[in-house]
Amino acid sequence: MAGLSDIEWTDATWNPISGCRILSPGCTNCYAMRMAARLQAMGHAAYADTTRKSGGRWVWTGTLHLNEEALSVPLGWRAPRRIFVNSMSDLFQDGVPDAFVRRVWDVMQEAHWHVFQVLTKRPENMARVVAGLPCLPNVWLGTSVENRDYTVRISTLRKIPAAVRFVSFEPLLGPVGKVNLRGIHWAIVGGESGPRARLVREEWIGEIQTQCAASGTAFFFKQWGGRNKKAAGRSLRGQNMGRDADALGLARRTMLEFTGIRMLPLPWRLRRTCLESAPSVSLTGTAGVSPANYSSDKGRRDAGGPGWLEAALKSVPRVRSRGGSRL
Repeated sequence: MAGLSDIEWTDATWNPISGCRILSPGCTNCYAMRMAARLQAMGHAAYADTTRKSGGRWVWTGTLHLNEEALSVPLGWRAPRRIFVNSMSDLFQDGVPDAFVRRVWDVMQEAHWHVFQVLTKRPENMARVVAGLPCLPNVWLGTSVENRDYTVRISTLRKIPAAVRFVSFEPLLGPVGKVNLRGIHWAIVGGESGPRARLVREEWIGEIQTQCAASGTAFFFKQWGGRNKKAAGRSLRGQNMGRDADALGLARRTMLEFTGIRMLPLPWRLRRTCLESAPSVSLTGTAGVSPANYSSDKGRRDAGGPGWLEAALKSVPRVRSRGGSRL
């Protein structure tokens, strides 16, 4: 699944992996489990066997699919976007081959006009894998923290080289207490939503907002949540929060500072060339590659042969934006 998103802090989602595992309390009522169950019931091959019924609700089975055919999707998007990577899963969960993560990294490096937001509950895995990968100026790395029991994830994230580091305090299930936000550029805070949503308290949000102000960390309040998140609204202390202007500004400043690239639409010719060069495969026509059988050579062969991304991009002349930046 990939496409435009209603999530307030991003523009689009991209899921080269489907399937996940429950790790901590923040996973209990995850919307992605319900969505995956619906896709599985509809016969969507990429979500086959990823969920099962347990106690009246759908939960992850731990089955993973590596969706080779989804890898090229960001290259077909002409306008620069903030892209939430694996909104329905976790790129750094156990069982995902390092070689496949490198494939994802290659695409993010090629699609340099986008900003990619990678969020994980497993920053220790992220630290290990990322140590062997380039630090990309258009890739933001983040971790989720639901209460004070998991603030250690922030300490792990802080040690990972990244253009932007962010923390998602969502769903916020309890107070986080005093946290060290040094080296953290952005914080998202939100209550849980859905039919089994657990309530969030304003004082939990307030303590995070205060600490963000003290550390210079951009703060974004996403939602109160609840069974009807739209009815609950997004007003915090009398201020109605719109789409995350802080994150968009951060994206633009980071891209310009590190690469000189302004976040402007790319020429149609680039999008057309990438689409024509990409292998023609259907996400609904395959269940993906099993992580147990994955190797970098096999993955590249299944995706259409080595170097097709590089060849597509090299065939397009470099152009300049009005500000003189190369795109």
